[in-house]
This record gives sequence, structure tokens and C-alpha cells, in this order.
Amino acid sequence: MDIENRLLGDSVAVKKCNGRHLQPFKQGHLDGLCGIYAIVNGLRLVLERRLTESKCEQLFDFLTQYAIEEQGVLDLVSEGVGQRQMRQLLAVSLEYLEECVLRRVMPRISITQPWRRKSSQVGVNYIENINKRFNRDRSAAIIGIEHPINHWSVLRAKDANTLHFFDSENLEGTIKGQLKITAEYCSWDQQNIVMPQSVFLLSIVPRSLGAY
Repeated sequence: MDIENRLLGDSVAVKKCNGRHLQPFKQGHLDGLCGIYAIVNGLRLVLERRLTESKCEQLFDFLTQYAIEEQGVLDLVSEGVGQRQMRQLLAVSLEYLEECVLRRVMPRISITQPWRRKSSQVGVNYIENINKRFNRDRSAAIIGIEHPINHWSVLRAKDANTLHFFDSENLEGTIKGQLKITAEYCSWDQQNIVMPQSVFLLSIVPRSLGAY
């Protein structure tokens, strides 16, 4: 069964690419695989046509098996992927794509955690912080929303006041002014909270800038 039938649901966000439209692959409602879906969907936005449907399926299967071997199937499905596991899975994703899937056509990809060392509030205005480091073309941001839900998602675009997502679990296509990066929040906070360490930026590196 192909990946469209297994993973694809109704689209909440669409990216046009050379006349084609990409739709985010969807996860099940009862599993904790949003981190793996976020990696696949994030790399699709960065690699565009290079990462075809069949290659996405290969990557998804590889990451799922890798995570099961590292965490165990029950822990992966019930607890999902944490920050450490996300760093590890992103790293092995690039290695796998370069060695086994894309090989010579694999471009250099940068993966950074701009606020990995931050332990205090980075800034209430999430959009302004992301805009300093995030470029719409051939880029994506994987973010871990920690309150009021625990969910990994992919930020695919932004404008002055709106964030647009490429999401695996029907997160609203746009959220206006309701995200902030902070390590300190209250349980009654109405905003969607992203911890500083839970932001991963993905982008193509120009060849002149060296290795990823």
C-alpha cells in the first residue's frame, strides 16, 4: 500500500512547488509518531521534488525502525520523540538519505537549534524570533509545541502576523499571534508554548559555504 493511502489525509496547508502541490502526510490519532512525520514533512519542504513519495516512504520506514530499536515500540508510540531523540533522528535522516536514497543528488542541508542552550525566555513574539533565522524558500522549521498539547509540527511559511504549518495532525493551517518561545510558563497560559530547545531549522546550504 503506498504512502498516500497509508498516511495522507485532508490537507490543512499546501505548498506550491513548480506547478505541483505538496500536502503533509498524516499520522494516526492515537500514536506518538508526530516527530517522525515532522522530519519527513520538513525534509519534503526542503528537498522538494528530490524527495518523492516512494522516497518519503523509505525514509519513514527507516526512521520508525530506528526509533523502535532505540526506544522500544511501546515507548515510541505512547511517549513519542523528545528533543534528544529529535536531534538524533534528524542526523541519521541526512546520513540515510545521502547513503541509501538520494546519493549523488543529495544537497547539503543545515540543521540547527538556534536556542538549544537557552534556559530562560527567548522572546514573547515567536514570529519575530523565527523571522531572523528562517527563510521561506527551501527551508522549514520543526517545532515542538509543549503546552497545551505535546506535538511536533513543521512551520513552512510566515508573513507579518501569521504562521503557516505543514502539519501531520490537522493543526490549524494558520495560528495568529498565539505562539511564543519561552522556558517559563503557567499551566493556565492560553498561548501555545514552544521551548527554546525544541526549535530545529532546516535549510539548503549553498555549495560555496561548505559541508553541513
